[in-house]
Amino acid sequence: MKEYLPDSLTLPDGTLLNHRCSVITGLDVSYETLKAAVRKRKGRIRKVEVLSRRLRNRLDLHGKRYRPSVWAFSNLDLHQLNKELKNE
Repeated sequence: MKEYLPDSLTLPDGTLLNHRCSVITGLDVSYETLKAAVRKRKGRIRKVEVLSRRLRNRLDLHGKRYRPSVWAFSNLDLHQLNKELKNE
């Protein structure tokens, strides 16, 4: 889990993942569906969870722990892929 949202991710093999999309609000399909579609197109995808250090072990107004924001990074355009999957 990260404490900040990076602009891009570099994998150990040197692949740059610079297209990002919020998994919670930016997608009309599930992450698993998107992951399968990216892998089918020979792309790479990673899920990144981001939670501020200040919010760790804190409770919200309803007494529940804060949950991290979830982002997907890929070398393919995730917004375009999301539209294609939505229309299928």
